[in-house]
Amino acid sequence: MACTPGGSTINSSEGTAGLGASETAGEDQIIESDMPEDPWKETIFDTEEYLKDYDNNNSISGVMKAVAATDDTVYFIKTLEGGYMYYYDRKTGQSDVLCADPSCLHQNQECGGYVGAGNPGLFLYDGKLYWVGSTKDPTGKNSWQRALLRCDPDGRNRETVMMLSREMTYQYQPQDYYLHRGYLYFVGEANTVDSTGEAARLITIKGIALESGEEITIFEEKLKGRVSRPKLIFIGTRIYYSYGKTEDESSAYHVMCYHMRTKNTETVFSGEIKDSWQPLFAEYSFWIEDETVYTVFCDQNTGEATRLKKLKGGRWEDAYVPEDRAWLMMTAGMLVQRDMQGNDGREMLSIRDLEGNLLYRELLELPEDFRGFSIAGGDRHELFMPIMGESGYNPKMYLIRADIKNQTPPEIIIE
Repeated sequence: MACTPGGSTINSSEGTAGLGASETAGEDQIIESDMPEDPWKETIFDTEEYLKDYDNNNSISGVMKAVAATDDTVYFIKTLEGGYMYYYDRKTGQSDVLCADPSCLHQNQECGGYVGAGNPGLFLYDGKLYWVGSTKDPTGKNSWQRALLRCDPDGRNRETVMMLSREMTYQYQPQDYYLHRGYLYFVGEANTVDSTGEAARLITIKGIALESGEEITIFEEKLKGRVSRPKLIFIGTRIYYSYGKTEDESSAYHVMCYHMRTKNTETVFSGEIKDSWQPLFAEYSFWIEDETVYTVFCDQNTGEATRLKKLKGGRWEDAYVPEDRAWLMMTAGMLVQRDMQGNDGREMLSIRDLEGNLLYRELLELPEDFRGFSIAGGDRHELFMPIMGESGYNPKMYLIRADIKNQTPPEIIIE
């Protein structure tokens, strides 16, 4: 029985590890970006210090990277309901489509808040909002094409920064996007079949320079069996990523580190794990805090319980084990859990630190049309959760905010 939507399993307990060793492993206007031709010629990027305006926000999960927040405003892309960007004004409590045209009815692709369906990605970068969405094809060959776009925080001055080629998106099928220090990165996951009819999964991590469009390949491999696509963490000039795969009851788990300066890849952990507790190959299962790698593990015997482990001395040891059976999700250096309280069936939302200390526990009231729950991320002050609903045959989306700082119940801020 697998502990992951991808059905991954692990079979042995030891592998190679080492954070210190260096080991090489195998009608939008199109504008010119103001980034230099080679971002690394700009010395501001060649540092391990955190750059608020240019570093990827790891605390917003890749697959649901549809939320961005400032002290004044929360932004949210509804990947359902037609694909529009919304805003929430913290001071007034008002929310609406982020469109600079006051006469717009927000009902078609001409709306300034239209993003399009797919995996948008939403970033606060260099003082502007960036996202991956749909724009008009400047060549006229197609009606719409995917692109990296940007606008001012108030929705004005919308511009196309970089077109994404149809050939690239078709070949690699990007799933998660990241924006970090002059590059747009993506994780691709595509099904392939060779000339003999044998199927494999093409897993890719690539970066595209905003200025030149130069592509760099960080990881690309065809893997057979049940594969989990990589989860990425950006720290200064390093990109950490984890992935795993299962084939014929044999599985492996890998944590790697790509160095932007040298373009070399270091092995942090690589091996099989012989234990009933195995890495959870799913979203919200991988994190790095103070140079320590954390992974959520799943009980392989039941597939219903999880615990948190950390990598120490090349081995995985328990960091937090819930007293009761629990399904943990990890984001922004926090553990998130939904559970039931008592016999009255009320659902609670609990948030803990990586040692299991309780930070927040409040009643979670979900809309009547609730169909699905996810986590976008946040910080120690607040957590954002996209909620999927349904109105007749039409999908709906809500954004819920849990106020950790003030310990108030979660509330819907965008609907």
